[in-house]
Amino acid sequence: MAGDIPTISHEIGHHLDKLYRLNALVKSNSKFNGEIMSLGEEQAKLQKLDADGQRSEGIAELARKYLTDEDLSNITFANTFEKNAG
Repeated sequence: MAGDIPTISHEIGHHLDKLYRLNALVKSNSKFNGEIMSLGEEQAKLQKLDADGQRSEGIAELARKYLTDEDLSNITFANTFEKNAG
């Protein structure tokens, strides 16, 4: 079960992306878009995704990293979220 947590966290990210239309929000901010696109690059190559698909994977990866306590100190989007949410 513990091994499934990263996958579940990633899928939660996809759900949040669809629920809150995060893809469009991120796309409209060039600073955040670059970071999110970078996070989604590996999956985009594997799955041959377009830019929206890569962005969606990046959002899901950010959720995975956030929910599994990975270091997010170098990701401005995550740090901005933390400041505004907390």
